[in-house]
Amino acid sequence: NPIRAGVAKTLETSPHTSIKRRIKAVKNNVQPKKLMPFIGSRERTHIGLRFELKDYLQLVDDTGRSIRQDKPGSISANSEPILTRAGLTEVSWQLMVNTIETQFSTSVSVSILEHKKCA
Repeated sequence: NPIRAGVAKTLETSPHTSIKRRIKAVKNNVQPKKLMPFIGSRERTHIGLRFELKDYLQLVDDTGRSIRQDKPGSISANSEPILTRAGLTEVSWQLMVNTIETQFSTSVSVSILEHKKCA
């Protein structure tokens, strides 16, 4: 982990990591090549990580902020939250979610949405 090793100060500058690629892709509204997409809680027939991208980014950011005595690095407490740094404000997140089919060239099942409404 480049942050724990003291090589990088932020997720965006962590060399050779998928999180860096995902943040860059989010800023450009694309799915990173060669990385599994996040599919949230969709049906198991879809291939991808059953997690929301914003939750994953938040989890990695929170984990990076925790200080460990046995490691030299952590994300600064003064650093803005990753969702802000990645440009994922509530408005931009809603825009991305509402245009997911055109942004990521994938379809979203109406039956999944109806199933979620009933749950």
